Parts: sequence; C-alpha cells; structure tokens
Amino acid sequence: MASLQLSYDELPIRMKQCLLCFSLYPEDSEIGAEQLVHWWVGEGFIEGRNTSTTMELPFDYLSELISRCLVEVVQRRGYDGRAYSCRMHDLVRDLTIKIAREEGFCCFDDQGRQRPSARSRRLSFTNEADLRSMNKKSRIRAVLMMTSSPIQFNRNIAMFTIKSPRVLDFSKNKLENICIEDLLNWISSLERLASLNLSGVSALKELPFSIGKLRNLQLLVLTFQGIGRLSNLQELSGLKLVGADNKDGCRLAELQNLLQLRVLRVNISEENEIAEEELTVLTHLKQLKVLSINSEV
Repeated sequence: MASLQLSYDELPIRMKQCLLCFSLYPEDSEIGAEQLVHWWVGEGFIEGRNTSTTMELPFDYLSELISRCLVEVVQRRGYDGRAYSCRMHDLVRDLTIKIAREEGFCCFDDQGRQRPSARSRRLSFTNEADLRSMNKKSRIRAVLMMTSSPIQFNRNIAMFTIKSPRVLDFSKNKLENICIEDLLNWISSLERLASLNLSGVSALKELPFSIGKLRNLQLLVLTFQGIGRLSNLQELSGLKLVGADNKDGCRLAELQNLLQLRVLRVNISEENEIAEEELTVLTHLKQLKVLSINSEV
C-alpha cells in the first residue's frame, strides 16, 4: 500500500482528482472510458491545451494512469489502441476510497460503501436504496446512475433538490419509471451543468426549448435531439440525422450555430434525406476536430 500511496502522491493535482473518481464505481466493475472522461471534463478536472480537442487531453490523463499501473485496461480500440474500458485493482480502489474519504471527495462508511451525507460532492447510484438514502444536498457536483435495474422516481425525490451539479450521467438506465417532463424541467434549471448524458433514457424523444438555458453545457450525449440553441456545446455524440418528415431526430441544419463544436458523432439511417443546402453546414464548424459518421442499415 505504501508504494501505491507514493504513486498517488507523485500525480499532478488534477490527475489525482481524476483517479479518485474511480472510488465511486462498484468493486470489479468494468468502466467505460468515455463515461470517465466526460465526467472529468464536466467537473473541470482537465486543464485544457490549445493544441488538444476537448477529449484528447482527458484520454491522455487516462493513458498516464494506466502507464503508472493505477488503472487496468479491459478493452482497447483496434485502430488506435485507445482504452475503451478499464477497471481498478482492489488494492488501488481501497486506496482511492481512503483518500476520497479523507479529502471530502466523496463520503464512505468504514466498509468502503458510499453513504450520502451533507458533505457529499459526488453521488453514484447502484440500487434504489442509494436513492432513498439521499436528503437535500445542494453541494453535489456529479450524479451518476450506475445500474440498469428499474428504479422508482417521482417529482419529490431528493435528487431534484440538487441545484448546481456539473455532471449528470444516466447512460446506464432507461429511467422508465420517471416523468420525463419533471426530469427535463429540473435539468433545464441547472445553470452550471457542463456534461449531460441521457443516452439511456428510452422515453426521451426531443428536448424542450428551455434546454437552451444551459449555457455552460460542453458535452451532450443523447439518443434523440433538438439542440440548435446550445451554442457553447463542444462535443455531441449519438446524433440521429433524419429526413424532413421524421420528427424523431435532428436535421443537419440545426448544427449551424454550434460554432464551438469540436467532436461530432452522427448516425444516419436509410430514411435520411439531407437537403442540398444543408451540406455546407459542416464548413461553418471551424473548431471541429473529430467527425464520426455511423450508417444505420
């Protein structure tokens, strides 16, 4: 444990914060790299460089943690070797829980189980009991749903009292037992929100006009959209482009005002009909560094 502590002590301060995020994941869990780096960017743990896109630097951080044997790779992408998923050895996880508790990064009991309290800054839910244990906490910075099991929600749940989160990740859960209108009304009020992942929410068909209030939003991951007013958005993944008669997706023309966009991943189905006048939209996105197009057939 002493050698692991030394490895932690030698990390730059922001990389230490990134490592402590692993403490919130269940033991032996396989952790998606994109979920991690979105969290890091949303909380401001990444100190940007003009030469890097929004997502390049956090992946560099992850690679550094891997090279120091603090994180283990589970899967790598074939074409560039970047970590696709990872996990943490039990001993390293024990260390991160100890430090996270001592530094107030997150609250744990003596058995290393997360216990929400008035000091909590980050919450991860693995079951319904975690949700019921919450009380009003206005200082939460990150909320992550770690389970796909159905969880009962209503408009009176304590989560809706959180006022200033920077990160919300519901990618693991369909949120089938929640009123989507209540959820979106709450999200639209979160002025400091920087990273939002709703890709798992099966009932979400479109975003309300009020979502445009999220002026600090940098990362948005969705299944269905309506996002033209999010002018500060830097990364957009899972964008479903559709034809003019299809109301369940987004037109390419809606992206023309997203001038800060650096990473764009879009899905195109065989029903697509991209108008000729829309083809010039991408030329206006001067900050765009990464473009991924997936054909749905």
